[in-house]
Amino acid sequence: MKPGVTAHEIAVAENDVFRKYGLGEYCSDQWTRVRGHGVGLHLDEVPIIEGNHTVFPEGATFIIHPNTYTPIAGYHVFGDQVVVTATGSERLVSTERRLFSSDEGSRS
Repeated sequence: MKPGVTAHEIAVAENDVFRKYGLGEYCSDQWTRVRGHGVGLHLDEVPIIEGNHTVFPEGATFIIHPNTYTPIAGYHVFGDQVVVTATGSERLVSTERRLFSSDEGSRS
């Protein structure tokens, strides 16, 4: 991510990972609504989808979330809020990057 990249390019990069592993059919709007969106006054501003050539300038803030359905695990929902910087991007969340289990909160 860097200034001048389009929503289309981000979506293609995310979708290409799924395509690489044989899950390309799940990149359609039947299974996946968006690959992220802008953060502002309205929900889902600037949808990150293939075909949207909106350019992200330096200072733009958005959420990248490669949410999708796969037959192996169901619907995956995760993402990071980022800001575009002069040299790339910066994550605005500090949550540890690992898989969390739904039963972790029930341990004493």
